[in-house]
Amino acid sequence: YQFGNGFYFSQFGALSGGVYAATDPLAIFSRSLQHDRTLSAFGSATVHASEQLRLNLGLRYSTVRKRGRYSAALGISDDNLDRDAFVPGPQSAANILIPLIGGSLGDYANPRRTDNKLMPSVSVQYDLVPEVTAYASYTKGFKAGGYGAILSNAEFAPENVDAYEIGLKGSAFDRRLQFGIGGFIRKVKGL
Repeated sequence: YQFGNGFYFSQFGALSGGVYAATDPLAIFSRSLQHDRTLSAFGSATVHASEQLRLNLGLRYSTVRKRGRYSAALGISDDNLDRDAFVPGPQSAANILIPLIGGSLGDYANPRRTDNKLMPSVSVQYDLVPEVTAYASYTKGFKAGGYGAILSNAEFAPENVDAYEIGLKGSAFDRRLQFGIGGFIRKVKGL
C-alpha cells in the first residue's frame, strides 16, 4: 500500500467542480501488488588456449513473469496524510483532478507480462608474467520490465546493458602487495 501525495497547499480542490474547496487537504490512497516469478538457466566454461591464455565463456537465459494489480482513490485526509483519516471522495471529482496531476486510478492495462533474455558473456585473460594478468570482458545484462506503483498504473519496459571492461591484476613482493586497475563502459538501453 502507498499513501501520500497530499495537495493541501496546491488548491486543486477548487478545480473539482464544486465537490471540494480550495483549502481541502486532498490526498490519494493507492494500492499496488506485484507477483514475480523468475526462471534462469546458466552455464560457463573456461578454455585454456595456452599456458598463459584463458578464454571464459558464459551464457544465461532468464524469463521473468509478472502479474500486477493497481487501484487508487482520491479523497481528503488530515494535514499529516494519515491513512486512517482518509475519506474517499466521489468518482466525479477524481475524474476531473486525477488527469491534472498526471495520475491514474484504474488497474494496469496489461496486468500480466513476460520478459525473456539470452545473455552471453566472454572474457579473455592473458598472463603477461606469472604475477600479472591482463584481461578484457564483455557481458550482456538485463533487468525485467514491471509496473509503476505511485500515482500511476504505468508499465515500464525492460532495461538492457552491454558492459565492457579491460584491466590488469597482479601481485608483487611474494604476494604481499596485490593490485588491480581497470576501466569499463556500460551502455544501457531502455533506462
